Amino acid sequence: MKLFTGMPILCLQKVRSLLSNSKVRDIDAVRLVMLYAIRYEKHSNNDISGLIGVLQRRNLPDKLIKVTV
Repeated sequence: MKLFTGMPILCLQKVRSLLSNSKVRDIDAVRLVMLYAIRYEKHSNNDISGLIGVLQRRNLPDKLIKVTV
C-alpha cells in the first residue's frame, strides 16, 4: 500500500479511509495514526486530534489510544 508522500491532505484522506474500514485491525489503525503523527507533527494543518477521535469512535481500549499521544 502506498500513501501519498509529500501531500498531507491526500495522506490524511487515505488514513481516514483506512480507519473507517472494518477490515483494518485495531492495532493497525493505531499504527497508521502513529505514523501519520510522526510524519506530519510539524505541519500546521495536520489533524492528529481528529484521527485520535476516529480511534475513539472505533471503541479502541484507552491504553491503545494513549500510545498515539
